[in-house]
Amino acid sequence: MIKKVLFALMICLSIVNLFAQEGHKSIGKSQYVVTYKLIYQTDTIKGTTKDDRFMLQISDNEMSRWVSEYSYRMDSICALPNGKKIWGREIESAFAKNGRPDGKRSKEYIYKNYPETGDVTVSDAVAMQWYVYNDVLHPQVWEIRDSLRIIHGYECHLATADFRGRRWYAWFTPEIPIDNGPWKLGGLPGLILEAYDQNNHYYYSLLGFEEKEMNIYYALPIDLFDKTVGAIEKTDRIKLLRSKASEDLKVSMQLGSMGIQVNESQPKSYDLQEKDYRE
Repeated sequence: MIKKVLFALMICLSIVNLFAQEGHKSIGKSQYVVTYKLIYQTDTIKGTTKDDRFMLQISDNEMSRWVSEYSYRMDSICALPNGKKIWGREIESAFAKNGRPDGKRSKEYIYKNYPETGDVTVSDAVAMQWYVYNDVLHPQVWEIRDSLRIIHGYECHLATADFRGRRWYAWFTPEIPIDNGPWKLGGLPGLILEAYDQNNHYYYSLLGFEEKEMNIYYALPIDLFDKTVGAIEKTDRIKLLRSKASEDLKVSMQLGSMGIQVNESQPKSYDLQEKDYRE
């Protein structure tokens, strides 16, 4: 039992690794803020799902940052002078209720048109190791269909594209002439309000769109002890995806070393959003 608690604490400390906002580089201010909900399947056989909420900050020069709202909340707390104490109290309160603190969910930060127009910079983590890599801006080749829908009062058009191992369906509105959208999707003549893959393994839906000025930060991950979390390694997308795909095996080995039994023969019943790492 003690080993399980210690392991849970270790996981929570890894979740605490964050991008502190204050004292790091502000790269602009948002003109618009779009919020989305993601529901994704963690077991396609049993149909179990998890969810996350994301914020897309878009500046007037089309630079944008994609971040989980839960991660953003942790960033904001730990940027406060007494942030360490606040987060420490949340951890204690959660364990007192036999739960876990509501920390980071997705660790992926996507910066489009940064540092230069046309660039994409992605920060992500595998376990407690942080990585950064460059990606391509909106590489999807969309086919616009005849279908129409009203979403949150906006007339939306349907577009489809095969993208890195999945067929994506995106509903975009020309009424908001911004060629952006959730996650890495975009490049259409209007903001994407809803997007999902063919099997509904990943489903993004709009929660809100507003004009709102906020600081957009690019920062390095630090921990609650103000120390850089190891070396931030530069990698490429495929290497990172392969590392993420094998993360479960590494966790299983860590659990086994602590005497916690894991069924390693159980097949995986889910996959990453980008599946082309298998090629």
